[in-house]
Amino acid sequence: MKTKSLRATLLAIFMLFPLFLFADNYRVQSEKLRKEVWAWDMPMFKNYTVWDQYKNESAVIIAWHKQINARIKNYLLVDILYFGQYSYPLFYSDIDRVMVKINDKTALDRYSQLSFKEEDKSSPYFASNRLRTIIGARVIKPDGSIKEVNVEDAVSINEGKNEKSAYKKLAIPNLQVGDILDYFYCYEYQYETWSLPYQIIPLYSRYPIQSYSAHCEFDKKLTVEYRSINGAPDFNTSIDKAGNTVLEFSTTQIPKFDNVEDMQWLSPYRDLPMVRLFVLNGSSRYIYKPASARKAGVYKNVSYENILNDAKGIVANQSKMMYGMNDVNKKVMSAITNFLLMKPNGSKEELANYIFTVLRFYWPGDHANYSSMKFVVRLQQLLKEYNIENKLVFSTMKDGARRDEVFQAGDLEVAVTANNNRQFFSFSEGYDLSGGIASRLEGEIASTVVVDAYEKNTKNGIEGRIEEYKIPETTYEQNKEISITEVRFNGNDPLQLLFSRKMTKTGDLKNPYQSLLVLFEDWDKAMRDHLMIKQSLMEEMQGDKNQRTRINEYQSYFDAKRKEQKEMIKTEITSVHSLEPKEVMDYKIHNLGVIDSSPEFCYEVNYILEGLVKKAGDNLILDAGKLIGSQWVPTEKDRNRTVDAYYPTAMMFENEIRIQIPDGYQVQGLEVLRYNVNNEYGSFESEASQKDHTIVIKTKKIYKKSFIPKNDWPKLLEMIDQANDFCAQSLVLKK
Repeated sequence: MKTKSLRATLLAIFMLFPLFLFADNYRVQSEKLRKEVWAWDMPMFKNYTVWDQYKNESAVIIAWHKQINARIKNYLLVDILYFGQYSYPLFYSDIDRVMVKINDKTALDRYSQLSFKEEDKSSPYFASNRLRTIIGARVIKPDGSIKEVNVEDAVSINEGKNEKSAYKKLAIPNLQVGDILDYFYCYEYQYETWSLPYQIIPLYSRYPIQSYSAHCEFDKKLTVEYRSINGAPDFNTSIDKAGNTVLEFSTTQIPKFDNVEDMQWLSPYRDLPMVRLFVLNGSSRYIYKPASARKAGVYKNVSYENILNDAKGIVANQSKMMYGMNDVNKKVMSAITNFLLMKPNGSKEELANYIFTVLRFYWPGDHANYSSMKFVVRLQQLLKEYNIENKLVFSTMKDGARRDEVFQAGDLEVAVTANNNRQFFSFSEGYDLSGGIASRLEGEIASTVVVDAYEKNTKNGIEGRIEEYKIPETTYEQNKEISITEVRFNGNDPLQLLFSRKMTKTGDLKNPYQSLLVLFEDWDKAMRDHLMIKQSLMEEMQGDKNQRTRINEYQSYFDAKRKEQKEMIKTEITSVHSLEPKEVMDYKIHNLGVIDSSPEFCYEVNYILEGLVKKAGDNLILDAGKLIGSQWVPTEKDRNRTVDAYYPTAMMFENEIRIQIPDGYQVQGLEVLRYNVNNEYGSFESEASQKDHTIVIKTKKIYKKSFIPKNDWPKLLEMIDQANDFCAQSLVLKK
């Protein structure tokens, strides 16, 4: 009894002990920190002058300073596996102080309030991961007077089912054009079971920056890795008296990048100047790290080979973590056995494709426990079990880091090739299971590994030969949208148009529309037919005692989604025309486009639109150019693009529109609908003709390449401008 009582007492003490390290009263700590930050002896925050070249900007960031401090402390900790063990949590503070001059109302609206979340925590296994955010703000008037904002006035914003406080919003009172807002955010972390998220120090902003500096102090027990990319400054490195590492830099005159938040086809890691930073608390036994992880110290520009080894180690670790897969494995193996019985003479390619498809079909939607990486590892294992030649693929992504600038294992996506690279399989989202190469991987130079064995404890994680492999790129012929549309004037109201539109989408262009329009119930049935799975979903659930009670719930869900489908059709019509339909008469999905033997997504919809016809006396004016659908119209900022463009794929859009001329009218101006522009990056062609009482308009718009260098951007704009000019053209139907 005494032993049990003592153990319970110690357990209570040990459970409370780590809380003391992060238990300063929030208000007390906030007030203390604000005094410290406002007292910083930094000339950049004492000079309120805006340089002449920036006086016409909406706002100017006069000074920006980032300060990071990371330290390790050790204390006794109890968890469910060990009693009275030492833990080494990471305490990390990250302060961004910004002083910005407000020059117009747009900037005033943007800075009129600050949002933040005071505290957040997660405590698995009696350990603790905590986040605390402290902010401060003060307004500096043109006469130099300073008024600090009372942060206690922040208002809680409630969200979620239980209306819990999600975050706080602080209004900046009496902020006016001509004022300077001096504010900071401080994020304080205590991490025991998690690694610190990868950090980015951005050297870009929608407003120009006059002065920027960074000062970082790291405990000597930490592993610190960083990479400066796209012209960002490098750190100066030194060691303080305690042996800890100090990294710092300062720079001036950073030009604005004012549409970074809404710029299309941007690849931030390839276009924007930044410093990527990673801090690993390698002394914590709670945190997973591959065997290839670097020891304590500072590492600049870790090589691609080392990052690849990290990724291989993580994959190897995933190969040993297939628990919870019994139900999935049972269904997959049963389906594969049935396939081999039904097609005993099937080719290796057919079998590989079937294995991929059936595994993805049964793969749970719980991405936390059933990650895309785990899917790829299980796929590779299955291919090997059935004697299908395969390789693991480690590839960069077009929207991620370049190969020679990879920074972390997450910069490499894992996929599989099979049958001497003739087949490529990556984890697919949504309803498209017809295989193919994910657009984000096209054209990348990848590393392939012939997996001889997964070795969890070796430095490289996977033993096998490594080769270089360029992932193929699809052509615009493989990523195509074909639209055939019949248009009639409503006899009762000639200002209304009756549309009958048939759409066919292939490749990368079909995925968003499948997600919008395809019902899970229809997809599930089509896949079961394709995979030769005899049981329906409901029959399968009936045979599973854990799922049996949810049959009615599923059926109610399916019924509700079928009723909602018409609203999704309306959404699709609105996205095409930028006009909401007056009425949707009927619609039908002819082909889901989810299997490799029938990969086209095809649907048809009939609806009524208003807003494309106007009356001019007895005549009608038809916005004929807009019948091909809305086009992207570049803004002035888009035209002055200063970075490369990364499209998902090359792609093509074809339209054929047949317009029935109403009785008693004749058409004028068909020649305005004839265009022809063609260069190495794109083309737009259109023709218009009349036969009897039918106008036929045909257009073809092609994005020939998925990568457009910034210097060649005007060539693509030439095609885009012609398409927009076409859309602005009208036809006169004369009485």
